Amino acid sequence: MTQIQLKINILDIQPPVFRRVVISSDTTLLELHDLIQIVFGWEDRHLFMFEIGPFRFVDPDQWEEDAYQYQSAPDAFLDEIIPKYVPVGADFQYIYDMGDGWQHQILVEEIYPDGQYKVPICLDGKRACPPEDVGGVGGYAHMLNILLDSSHEEHQSYKNWIGSRFDPERFNLKQINRGLKTK
Repeated sequence: MTQIQLKINILDIQPPVFRRVVISSDTTLLELHDLIQIVFGWEDRHLFMFEIGPFRFVDPDQWEEDAYQYQSAPDAFLDEIIPKYVPVGADFQYIYDMGDGWQHQILVEEIYPDGQYKVPICLDGKRACPPEDVGGVGGYAHMLNILLDSSHEEHQSYKNWIGSRFDPERFNLKQINRGLKTK
């Protein structure tokens, strides 16, 4: 087996929200989904899809009657996809929450021999993940603007909803890696 370094970036958010991870090549796309949920702090309450070239991968158990239209994420291993369909320097997409439509670009940065890192591991990242059900990129920008304006009529209701702990600049690498160890 080899190890794969990925940079996962949430699209259309400025400044960027990203995570850089290293995982084993024998990871399935379902396991990659689980890892993304941990490193970003998503709550895994919504459907997801990977788009790799012409292929769409989902968890058939979640998509139920529509699953037949897609490939199975639990049966798709990264060592069968990378570098055959996604070589180093190329990317693929991960979409989380079909309502909010969080699109993530996953860039294949490096392939290492096995043993380079104790995997999975998060090497780097920037900024906090947007909260669940905020309304996608536009809703997140709207929320941030309201939180910055204490005179806005919705300021207090957003603070009550999101809680006082939310800091869009927060990124805690040690906490993320602790979460990966329990995975």
